[in-house]
Order: sequence, then C-alpha cells, then structure tokens
Amino acid sequence: MRLIAMVSFVCAAALLTGGCGGDDIFPKAEFVEQVTANGVTEPVATCTYDRMKADKAVMDDIVKADGPNSKISAKTDEKLSRIIAQCLLAAQNDRNDTTTTTDAK
Repeated sequence: MRLIAMVSFVCAAALLTGGCGGDDIFPKAEFVEQVTANGVTEPVATCTYDRMKADKAVMDDIVKADGPNSKISAKTDEKLSRIIAQCLLAAQNDRNDTTTTTDAK
C-alpha cells in the first residue's frame, strides 16, 4: 500500500501544479512528465490521468476543492485510490504478459 500512497501524493502534486479542468488547464503530457519525474512509470501515469479525466464526478470534486487536498470528498479520495491501484495492477499484468519464459529441457 505504500506504493499507492506515493503515487497518490505524486498525482496530487502534479494536479496542484498543473491545475484542474479541461485539457488546456490540465494537459496530459505535463501530468505524465511530472508524475514520471517522481518515479512512477509512464503507463501508470497515463492510465491514472485517463481514468481521472474520464470520471466527471472525480474531476468536478477536485476542481471544486481547488485541487486534490483535504477538501475533496471521502468518496473522491477513495475513487482516486482505486484508480491508482487499478493502474498499478494493469501495469503489473502487462509486464507479466510480456515476460517470456523458456522451458529447460
């Protein structure tokens, strides 16, 4: 769970420095760059951005609270944690799917 907390913090920092709202205010490339600069992989950062932007309720709550901070609802906080966890799991599954093994005979 520590990784999820770290990713949450990094994502929150990227959102706060990049702003929230439309793609003009909250550009994907900037978000991914800021998040990956803090050690999160690009697939996880991209997945997190896409899923956050796709959830209108999450984005509305973040904008209303002026960024991901203590003012966001518990429901949004929980959704963000689930989004990040799903993206981490998807990235792990992708890595496992692309790993090849050889049978020793």
